[in-house]
Amino acid sequence: MTSSEQADAALNNTLKDVQSLIKRCMKLKEGDSVTGLALSDEIARRVLILDYGDNLSQAKDLKLYGGSATSFSPQLLSCAVVVRQYSKGSMFESLPDWTTVGNNDPHIKDHPRFHKNASAHS
Repeated sequence: MTSSEQADAALNNTLKDVQSLIKRCMKLKEGDSVTGLALSDEIARRVLILDYGDNLSQAKDLKLYGGSATSFSPQLLSCAVVVRQYSKGSMFESLPDWTTVGNNDPHIKDHPRFHKNASAHS
């Protein structure tokens, strides 16, 4: 397996983990903000966090594999946008709206990894 294939596989695994965490957040009952914030913080640790200057802070898998990956899921980029919007220093101060994460999020066009988004070339 090439390094690009390993990177793509690792990012696909990260996406699956993030999707599972988002589903868990969305199933929480209202008022369970402590658990929701903890799950959201875990999501933030797994995705790319963009500081719209030139600073880029990356979570473990994205830091290890982001440069070698040939493709990024639009959902992963959309999740990064939500993390950026609702968190400070990858820690959430309020519960994000995870329902906005999707494949057709127009906000991902400004993401530095958008050029590696498979749907951007379609």
